[in-house]
Amino acid sequence: MLRRMLRILVPAGLVLGLVMLVKRTMSLREELTSETISPDPWTPIPVATEAEAATEADAATEAEVATEAETAAEAEVATEAETAAEAEAATEAEAATEAESPATTPVEATANVEAWVAADEVGSCPAMHPIKAKATSHLYHLPGMVFYDRTKPDRCYADEAAAVADGFTKAKR
Repeated sequence: MLRRMLRILVPAGLVLGLVMLVKRTMSLREELTSETISPDPWTPIPVATEAEAATEADAATEAEVATEAETAAEAEVATEAETAAEAEAATEAEAATEAESPATTPVEATANVEAWVAADEVGSCPAMHPIKAKATSHLYHLPGMVFYDRTKPDRCYADEAAAVADGFTKAKR
């Protein structure tokens, strides 16, 4: 007897639950689609009179004149500061040049070398640019690394700092 009741009540309960779920979904959809439209959806734009427009134009002109004067004063101060900074940099450069010999300056030795060169078709880098960089992975490989020989580079760099400056990161292996 209990089994018969369960056979009838369980499917009936499932059907009743499904019906209630569909009714609720339909009522929620109806609420979302039925929006209340206000009679005046846009607020009117205030119209200025000719006297107000003239007053606003005069105020804008005065503001522009004041801004131009401030900009000119700031430019004058900036020019004076740049001139002083250039003079100071020139004296420091002269002092540095006198203190160091031209042959020992590393900046001059690397100034003639380009930051990177394109690799050849074979996938090798010149001796002056041994670091291989791949643009698709944004990784660079140093000589002696695991995948150095098998990497076909897009660019060859002279030093790690140049590769890092161009956005490449060192390969893990």
